[in-house]
Amino acid sequence: MSMNEKKDKYNLLMITTDEQRFDTLGCNNNPYIKTPNLDRLAKEGINFINHTCSSPICTPSRASILTGQYCRTHGAWDVGYTLKHPKGLAGWLSKNGYECGIFGKAHFEPELSNFVENMNHDEKYYGFSEFKLTEDNLIGEYLNWMKDHHPDHYQNALKLGNESTSAPYVDYGQPLRDEGHIKAVFTSELPENLHQTAWISDKTIDFLKEHAGKKKPFFAWCSYVDPHHPWTPPEPFASMYDLKNLPLPQRKEGEEKYLPSFYFYAKNLPDSELQRMCAAYYGMISHIDHHIGRIIKYLEEINQLENTIIIFTSDHGDYNGDHGLIRKAIFMFDNILKVPFLIRLPNKKHARTIYKGNTQHEDIVPSLFEYLNIPIPEELQGESFTSVLSNGVNGKSREYSYFEYYKYAVGVSKGPWKLIYYPSKNWPWKSVPQIENTKESFQIISLPKRGKGFVLTNSEEDSLEYDNRIGDEELIDIESELKEALFKWLLETPLYYPTKPYPW
Repeated sequence: MSMNEKKDKYNLLMITTDEQRFDTLGCNNNPYIKTPNLDRLAKEGINFINHTCSSPICTPSRASILTGQYCRTHGAWDVGYTLKHPKGLAGWLSKNGYECGIFGKAHFEPELSNFVENMNHDEKYYGFSEFKLTEDNLIGEYLNWMKDHHPDHYQNALKLGNESTSAPYVDYGQPLRDEGHIKAVFTSELPENLHQTAWISDKTIDFLKEHAGKKKPFFAWCSYVDPHHPWTPPEPFASMYDLKNLPLPQRKEGEEKYLPSFYFYAKNLPDSELQRMCAAYYGMISHIDHHIGRIIKYLEEINQLENTIIIFTSDHGDYNGDHGLIRKAIFMFDNILKVPFLIRLPNKKHARTIYKGNTQHEDIVPSLFEYLNIPIPEELQGESFTSVLSNGVNGKSREYSYFEYYKYAVGVSKGPWKLIYYPSKNWPWKSVPQIENTKESFQIISLPKRGKGFVLTNSEEDSLEYDNRIGDEELIDIESELKEALFKWLLETPLYYPTKPYPW
């Protein structure tokens, strides 16, 4: 049997971005954005168009990709928490003969803990034997590299690394330089080849050069920091998009009364300013796409493309002006929960497949392990979609997807239907009791049958989720089904609630 037929010898390349929403790919019907290399992956593979993250925040979502567990179990509920899981995807793969490396953003620990600056490279990092890390504010090896090798550009790098240089990061209510102008949107002064995105790509390619074609298969995680804010693409990507040709943000008059003020970033911002932000956001994505093309081209040059499974996704989405919001927030709109998810299998197996079933981040590890004939650890909670990898559009995946953020929101979806419950008295319905931070109260809270706190939407009929259908008599069956599924999940999924040592 040749190596290309022996599934347990396939290499793995996982590419992730930070804060990229589902509709920012050409293959996902965006007529404005330019993503030819990611579109190629969709053309030559499987496009999962109903893939979601289970948490709208970086650390918990990334930890779920790594561990195959929900955030209520792995314990990294929010930024500021440390993932304590001892193994994870790379740990299990390394025990099964893989050489594992991660390059770019990990964010499994609080950035303010100084962990990245002080990490020991003589020890494995969550199973990764090789790692070159850089975070949102550029702390870590990228910034050290800039300081040591390109000191004349070091200050230009710093401008991108700390959003307080362009907008007070901790002052969420003041994102303006002048009235109606977003401070955190500007063009990077770095040469494109010195940008953080280029550095992450270079380190990934270096790893491929060292390990591709060797006796051991490799697992490389290429983890981009962009298109996370601040929105600062380099040229030529900064001027790639004509503002006049970009879509207007979609918002509804009066909807801000349901939103907490400190996440209502777009207040008093004109559509033209949100389009300027969108142009920079799209530019960052096209910049990433360019470098993904470099990585794919290198795999072709060394004859490893058809021996490598390529996965692409993002940790969570971004509002990009919709609902009058920018960045991210706790509200469980699809802008945040729904993310791109592409898998290219060797030899273009199931090319041009569009899969509509529900999948989510927790499913990635068990699905890959089953497909690669690797024993599935008992602690995994995701549901395998290996049937899709084997059978394409006729494959099967999970019936329900689940969502959760800290004590502020829990939810479930099935097909186009999504039920979200906001239990806290302040988020945003005032008459609902707040959940306490204990296992007993969190798991046995009585979910009300009607009234405030619940939101039921249908993404096919109401793509912006403006219409709360809770209490509609004709929907009693789907409402009851989703409530029962959510309550069952809360009761049966183990809860670990650690101490939060850092604010971020």
